[in-house]
Amino acid sequence: MDAYRPDILIVDNVRDLVSDINNGEKAQELIESFMRLSQTCECNIVTVIHQNRSAENRGLRGWLGTELMNKAFEVYACQKLRQKNAERPTFCIEQSMTRKFDIDSPVCYQMDDNGLPTAASLDDSRGGRGFASYGKASADTFNQNYIIRHPENPDCPWEWNFRTLFGMVMGGRSVMGYADFEETAMREAHILRQTYFEKIFSEAEAQRVIRKTNDRCGRVVVMLLPE
Repeated sequence: MDAYRPDILIVDNVRDLVSDINNGEKAQELIESFMRLSQTCECNIVTVIHQNRSAENRGLRGWLGTELMNKAFEVYACQKLRQKNAERPTFCIEQSMTRKFDIDSPVCYQMDDNGLPTAASLDDSRGGRGFASYGKASADTFNQNYIIRHPENPDCPWEWNFRTLFGMVMGGRSVMGYADFEETAMREAHILRQTYFEKIFSEAEAQRVIRKTNDRCGRVVVMLLPE
């Protein structure tokens, strides 16, 4: 570091620097060493770490991820969007946390034939069909069988028909594993981004259409509640 004095240092994957990702003492020591190094060398340190795979918790993995979240200035979630076999993959970078500068919309890119990233619009997936971010979603991008329109209400011009959508996904079953439920619902509704699905899933839970719970084996499952 003293020889090169870089402006930015990228550590990929930071998990490889500790023997146990859930060792709180070692995680704290590592993060504190990064902070001292950043201050001494006046450089920005970027760390890369995987998210939890649990349907209940998609935060940064382990105690190390918790320490990183506590000390980070900004956190971004990176995701490869679903696409058909013949389509060029689109990658999405979305701000998860910031201490100062808010970025409202995700940043998307694709790799060109020379292996270089090029900016991509939100319509560069699934043959021109866009995908939605937070409350700025466009109803036209989704399966119209599950959209309820309110043209007379400019403040709420459309909403999801959660009961019809999730009833179709459940297919008459009383319970369904969350992972299968998520995959089927996203495919059926034409939702490309997992973070958007999680948002509408929470809305459906608040409306008491569905409920996420654990079965007797401890697996995360989804139940369709009666009207």
